[in-house]
Amino acid sequence: YYDTDFQFKVSDMPDTIPTTATAVVKFDYTRTPDAFGKLFGTLGNDFSGTTEAGTDITHIVDADLIEEDDFWNGRTVIITSGTYAGMEGTVTDFDAATDKLTISGFTNDPGVGETFEIRYGGTVAIKTASSADDASYESYLALTNGQEPGVDNATTVQRYLKVQFTLTRADYANGPVIEKLMLGALWRLTGQLVGANIVQWRKWLDEDTAPAGTSIVKKVRLAKTITAPSEGDYGAWAVITSGDNIGTILGEADPVVVAAGESRWIDAKIELYPSAAGVTPNLENLLINWVEGSDAKLALTSIIYKKRLYLTAISSTAVVNDLVLVLDSKDAWTKMVGLSLYRQVSFRGLIYGLSAVDDKIFQMDVGGLYTYGGTAIDAFISTGALDFGHDRYEMMNVKIGNGDVTNDVAVYLSTNGSSWALKGTIVFTGEGTYNLRLPRGYIGHRHFTRLRVAGATGMDISMLKQVGQMHSEE
Repeated sequence: YYDTDFQFKVSDMPDTIPTTATAVVKFDYTRTPDAFGKLFGTLGNDFSGTTEAGTDITHIVDADLIEEDDFWNGRTVIITSGTYAGMEGTVTDFDAATDKLTISGFTNDPGVGETFEIRYGGTVAIKTASSADDASYESYLALTNGQEPGVDNATTVQRYLKVQFTLTRADYANGPVIEKLMLGALWRLTGQLVGANIVQWRKWLDEDTAPAGTSIVKKVRLAKTITAPSEGDYGAWAVITSGDNIGTILGEADPVVVAAGESRWIDAKIELYPSAAGVTPNLENLLINWVEGSDAKLALTSIIYKKRLYLTAISSTAVVNDLVLVLDSKDAWTKMVGLSLYRQVSFRGLIYGLSAVDDKIFQMDVGGLYTYGGTAIDAFISTGALDFGHDRYEMMNVKIGNGDVTNDVAVYLSTNGSSWALKGTIVFTGEGTYNLRLPRGYIGHRHFTRLRVAGATGMDISMLKQVGQMHSEE
């Protein structure tokens, strides 16, 4: 490899190799955070190995240690696996003939078969300084690895943070290496317009992963301006967790009262803090829910999900949205009744609808039944009409495919879509296809089928088939 940047004359080289070097890393948090979070700098290692027989509280033996006598003297050793992972000690002697390190500072015998690392020699000093505008910075203040700027030193919490590292070598061939650097992360939603038609806040829902030693803090704040708010238009940040009612956290009335000349904007931020071992937390999903509309009769909404169109609607005599209509890829309509929904979203393989009458959240799996967060509700599924025109059709069997749910499903039939007759109950004991034979003589020009399960169990219907025969008219 050749690069003109690496052409040097002897006269260009310094007379002596510097003992120390300084590097500065700048973090931009996009807005002023509530806290910077702890700073963790992971030092690079010069050797990674596994303890072997002869290892004890003052020694480590590894046949891969092939350097000359005393090569590792003065180095830091860290155990990286097992019960005593994280334990540190200092090498006081290395015997090349026996591949043995003599260690001071261990508090326990790490055992045989555990991994360890030998760090590069030298030291790292850390200082921090902050700025609101990335132009004028405060003075640098000392910080210890694993501490938090602004908490463990007097650095002011502002948008920009500079971290200064001063690395001092142990000798000409041995100096520290910073392998990984982490601070708290900040994820911003930024202001989202909710609008002036909000009548009720609902739940904040999220899924996150926070391994041991990490933490996640979620916060929201509110602005009531018509136009896009500036920083000064927002109220104070409030901590929120999954399942909390957003309005309660924000101090809003229920129902929400939007005064003339007001609207609603919501802002959210997620602060993620890593562990000392370099493990980071993760936010995986987030839902912010609210209700719009002046009364319980709300606008029809729809979503496309798994090649099906789902519509939230209202029947002519209802006081709330009480229908979900599903159009599948074969142009077949299915109607679900009794749900009191106003909006639907798809989330992690399920469909969620928000109740039009309370703070419940409905959940529908691929099979079809909505539940209140896992508890089945009294609802039913109705097919569209099988219309045979001038011909008459005799219904003889109803076959239902069940997706591994133990329950009783009542089967109703109708020839007009308004008056229904219970024709039997199918007792499901597990996954499979079940058949309900109908008495002879159930004949009509149009046929509707309704499946109902009440309250105690869910319904996972994967297939519905109706079998009969034609009776032609002259």
